[in-house]
Amino acid sequence: MFGKQIFPKQFGYKLDVTPFVDWKRLAEKIAGSEISQELKEMFAEYEKNGRHGIYGTYYEFTEYYDSASGLTSRFQRIASGDIERTFPTDEFMHCGYMFGSKMGPTVDRVLENKYAVAITEDSIRNNCFDQYIGGLDTIGKKEDWLVIFPLNSIVQFLVELGLRFDDSEDNLIIKWPDHIEKELKDRGFSYEHRLAYEATIFDIEKHDKDFYEKNGKPKISLYGGGDPVFISKEVEYRIKFKMFRPKNNERLGWSD
Repeated sequence: MFGKQIFPKQFGYKLDVTPFVDWKRLAEKIAGSEISQELKEMFAEYEKNGRHGIYGTYYEFTEYYDSASGLTSRFQRIASGDIERTFPTDEFMHCGYMFGSKMGPTVDRVLENKYAVAITEDSIRNNCFDQYIGGLDTIGKKEDWLVIFPLNSIVQFLVELGLRFDDSEDNLIIKWPDHIEKELKDRGFSYEHRLAYEATIFDIEKHDKDFYEKNGKPKISLYGGGDPVFISKEVEYRIKFKMFRPKNNERLGWSD
């Protein structure tokens, strides 16, 4: 199970990221001190206009990567009400008005854009449209970034773990590396593995002390047992991660 890799630099992976957005809390964070009256009016307009907006939308982001070719393929699923779409994309993002958009010269575009949010696999921000020309604001101001999730650090660690100990990227993470735990804390996230029983620990330090020290003293279980869940006030991220190696194809035969 934890044997030496035959092709340490040849691998692929599948990454699934599902952000469960708490839309009410997200709207309250955007409203800030204006929360009572402003949101009351926005929700009233939302109901009046037939709930046309991205409030309540569900997302799934899936990424495939192949290290031999460098090819990355991404697929995005969006579900809202009775409408569901899955499509390939170069970049994960869905940007829209939380409570819908109105037409006419009297519309308060500043207020409307305040509740225009961009959802990606690792962030949420508001004011995502340029209020003057109407196109996507690809940069955004620092204060507009409402949620930043350290997905890259998490994936990089799982790849290193899987390359060092075969198939271990699928094992339950008991403790993330020190630097990832700091990133999570700094960005308002807590981690839950939601295991109903006490896990049997695979002793990384015993098998490779240098790897253990270099990667911030992580702890993993000997077996799998659930997908990582990361929780903040506004969103809950669930991750599924699986690596593929040249030998792992049951149709072509398994090789040592």
